[in-house]
Amino acid sequence: MRHHLHIEESQVADMCLDLYKEYGTTMAGLKALGYEFDNDEFHATVHGTLPYHNLRPDPVLRTLLLSIRQRK
Repeated sequence: MRHHLHIEESQVADMCLDLYKEYGTTMAGLKALGYEFDNDEFHATVHGTLPYHNLRPDPVLRTLLLSIRQRK
């Protein structure tokens, strides 16, 4: 956040917590505030790379998730 988004280092910890509480993730909060960045690059910098090669379609899970009347 400091290097790519030019947010003051003294603000980062509190900002992360506030955004997490308000938006569910820091990344979602930053996007809601209008910051523009590549999601994969952000995630890789913060958490490491995502194992996209392990993801496969799961029709049973998809049906289950679609049956739940909740915004996703």
